[in-house]
Amino acid sequence: MPEISSSDRNQNKATGRKKTTIFSEREIHVLMEQMRLKNEALKKIYDFFNHKQPSEDADKSTK
Repeated sequence: MPEISSSDRNQNKATGRKKTTIFSEREIHVLMEQMRLKNEALKKIYDFFNHKQPSEDADKSTK
């Protein structure tokens, strides 16, 4: 593993740049699939709470 000189370390601090991570194509594919599944789940939750029948809400308020 190459050693990082102090001038290289200081250069990142001086420019204010954050260290970036490089992902492989496979890792990006997995991350995008996870995001897609999460979005589907959130949409189902959103739809569930926004598509309740008015009678369900009325039943809860009388109890």
